[in-house]
Amino acid sequence: MFPLNEMILGIASYGHPFHVNPNDALDASGNLHLYPPIKKSQQPAGDKWDSTASGVDVCGNPNSVSGIFHLWSLIEDGFLTKDETAASGIYYRYDTCNQMVSPLCF
Repeated sequence: MFPLNEMILGIASYGHPFHVNPNDALDASGNLHLYPPIKKSQQPAGDKWDSTASGVDVCGNPNSVSGIFHLWSLIEDGFLTKDETAASGIYYRYDTCNQMVSPLCF
């Protein structure tokens, strides 16, 4: 057991994009597939704080795109509204296994 004054609550507040073929994303009824196939070779960049895929880092390792969107950028880039709900045109579903919302946009 941890004493209450030593517990920290962390809340994920970011998104991670994947390239998904639109034909693989939705079923015949227009509902999102929970785990559609992704194209790893086409990793989308994240928000404006994301690294670029060119050059090397200070250790000489190739830079790669992380694809991370921070909460502020999900709002700023139009994926979420200011009250943090899905923006118009964003498909989403609730993943009961992970207890999170899985959005998808084209």
